[in-house]
Amino acid sequence: MNRRRAFVAILLVVLVGILVAMPIVERLLVVEREVENPEAIVIMSGSSEFVMRAKKAAAVSQAMPGIKILLTNDGERGGWDAVEQKNHYYVERTRRELVANGVPAEQIEIVGSVAGGTRREAEVVVNAVSERGYGSILVITSDYHTRRTLWTFERIAEENGITVQIGVVGAGDDTEDWHDNASVRTFRRWRTTAAESVKLVYYWLRYSFRRY
Repeated sequence: MNRRRAFVAILLVVLVGILVAMPIVERLLVVEREVENPEAIVIMSGSSEFVMRAKKAAAVSQAMPGIKILLTNDGERGGWDAVEQKNHYYVERTRRELVANGVPAEQIEIVGSVAGGTRREAEVVVNAVSERGYGSILVITSDYHTRRTLWTFERIAEENGITVQIGVVGAGDDTEDWHDNASVRTFRRWRTTAAESVKLVYYWLRYSFRRY
């Protein structure tokens, strides 16, 4: 009986700790850095989050006539299109979403194909930015992904000796309108926060001390 009570007490302490820590961790994952007059906008790929990222990019671009919006192709496909009888790549769906939100098609450019996550995507984008001679970019991604994205882009630019001013802004997160049930939204948000926290620590440990 004493062991059972001790176990329950420890479990309660752990649960309370999680309840207290999660909101703090969530805030630590989010960062925003503005860039004055960026030369290009970059939308990070993300299958379930392409709509909100595209809408944010379209809204931001309204104040920057003619600005290029750079996309990457992560090779992922969306659901079945009954009209066109095919599964479109998410990069194509993102492009269509941008156009539907007022972005001229000629301002949208796919800069390469990526596989392997945020670091590989940052490598492709930073090299593309350097080749085009851009001195500043604004990266748009989900809120929880902003800190790791900014850290990774700056790390890649430093490793490759590329000078570029990098800003980042969050587009929200995909749990906001996902379900009417608040407990489901909370669970999904916490799961996302926990997963992103692990990825951030992994990136820091693996790449902070990498020699180049």
